[in-house]
Amino acid sequence: MPKKSADFPARLDFFVSKDTRRTLIAIAYHLGYRGVYAKAARLLLDQVIEKYIDDLPPREKVEFNKIMSNVLIQEGEKLP
Repeated sequence: MPKKSADFPARLDFFVSKDTRRTLIAIAYHLGYRGVYAKAARLLLDQVIEKYIDDLPPREKVEFNKIMSNVLIQEGEKLP
């Protein structure tokens, strides 16, 4: 897993249901983020990504690591 940073140079936008948004806002309040759910979403997304990678079988983890080593994001690059 790549080293995590507090620097967030890119924005990730995706659609969620109203219920998911309400849940993220509630989690944000519960974590003390005063309803700012971007922090809660990043926290949860990081945890889910880490669990996904950890749960891969050894053979798939090797394949994933090869793919990951070839994924580069350059400054100012538009994301798909």
